Amino acid sequence: NAHFVDTNAIPWIVNPDAPDIGLKIMRISTETGVVSAMVRQNGQAPPHYHLGPADFFITSGRMGYRAGPPEGYGPGTYMWEPAGARHESTQRITDEDLIYTANIYGPIQFDSGVGTPILDVLSWMTYLAGAKAFKSPLIASTFPGDQGTLLAKSMQ
Repeated sequence: NAHFVDTNAIPWIVNPDAPDIGLKIMRISTETGVVSAMVRQNGQAPPHYHLGPADFFITSGRMGYRAGPPEGYGPGTYMWEPAGARHESTQRITDEDLIYTANIYGPIQFDSGVGTPILDVLSWMTYLAGAKAFKSPLIASTFPGDQGTLLAKSMQ
């Protein structure tokens, strides 16, 4: 059985400290710490490290990305970042909303530049608190009687 959520029904979560970035959190795995979200990034993301890998798929707008082409990356672009990837900034480079899906496989550590103190760390627990505060309808990991996984059949 498919597990799904209508992303049109999910509110954008916006942190007042970063009003140009919105999140629609679709799924959080408390077992693995993986977070699946949509991101609307209409400003510059602050400097950060990915402490776990992440992948992204751009659906609209164009993203300026370190060491990338001047015109950035646009719709249909898939990106994979390994654990330890660092960004001084990523940003929207057109007037169109930059929207992408993101699978985040570990915490993200924010700072104000290489060698500066850590300002914040976002983990699945941070995203879960935000989803609960905004009453986001998250995709469940399992459902009672679910036959959608190989494990379900062995548990009968």
